[in-house]
Parts: sequence; C-alpha cells; structure tokens
Amino acid sequence: MFYVLKLRLPRPSGYATRMTQPLTHEQLVDHKGADMADLIRQLRAAPHILRDSVRDLSPQDLEATPIPGKWSTRQCVEHIALVSLGWTNIFYEAIAAAHPNLRHQDPQWAAPEEARARLSVTDALDVYERNNLRLADFLATLPPQDWTRKFPPVQWLTSPFEIRDHLHWGTIGHLHHHLKFIEEKRAAMLTKD
Repeated sequence: MFYVLKLRLPRPSGYATRMTQPLTHEQLVDHKGADMADLIRQLRAAPHILRDSVRDLSPQDLEATPIPGKWSTRQCVEHIALVSLGWTNIFYEAIAAAHPNLRHQDPQWAAPEEARARLSVTDALDVYERNNLRLADFLATLPPQDWTRKFPPVQWLTSPFEIRDHLHWGTIGHLHHHLKFIEEKRAAMLTKD
C-alpha cells in the first residue's frame, strides 16, 4: 500500500473551470519526439526554474495574495512540491506492479517529505528538488520500453497511462502551469506599489 497524498490547500475561486481547460503550448515544453534523456533533463532542471521564479521575493511577497481568490506564491510552491510527491508515488506504484522484483522506496517515504514541504517555501523548494532528482535517477534506470508501456491505472488514474506522457504533463507541465500564476502575482504586486 502506498501513501496517498492528500492536498489540504484551499481551492482558489474558478479552480475547477481553470483545471478543465487544456494547457496551451506556451505552458508546456513540447514532448512530442522527446526521448527519455530530454524529459529527465527537464525534470532535473525544473527545481532550478521554480527556485529562480521566487528567488528575490521577500517573506511578505511570498505570503501576499495580490489577486483576490488566488493562492499566495508560498501556497503555489507548496502545491507544486506536494503534487510532485503524488506523481512520484504513482510512478513507483505502477512500475513496481510491472516489475515485481524491482527495489523501490518504503511505501511511506512521502509522509515526512509532505510534512517538510508544508514548513516553509525554502523547505518546499528543497523537497521539490530532492524529489525530482530522486525520480530522475529512478527513471533513468528503467528500460526504454517502460517509457511508452501502458501501465495499469493506479490510485486516482482511471485508464492505462504512459510514463512519458504523465511525466510531461503531470510533473513538468504542472510546474509550467503554475509559473504563469507566480508571474501574474509578481505583476500584480508591482502595480500595487
């Protein structure tokens, strides 16, 4: 049994309708034709991109909600870290089912990381980086056919999935989706000054 990640952040207004809209090309790095090495490089680079997006923000800026009904930057960073842990659980669970002798983490590995991500932005960034590097190292050991293999549904996924596609939109694409909101907050804070 794997730890089920429970996100406890309040949903911003309009959350359900925004999340049902398809992400635009600008929000995602195109993965068509991307090989395993390309996606692993993107996964390893993602923590640096997120860290750079909040680098010069003060503690007050991180907590600010300059756009009514939307999360603070701190909440966005925490959410990104927590969702990355959830996707890693899904990958581990699906791959372990296909490779019964595969050594993998203790099923409860994510619980302390989830708690740590909730402490501060710095902790959430560290958790996100550790998790992405751990996942990148793990995925780099898989045989190439596992990247496009249809894994059976696990946890909340209802249909078979490919690691390549879900790594792209569930992990890397998720970061790009939220970076746009972090930029929106920065712009709104500048106009209020």
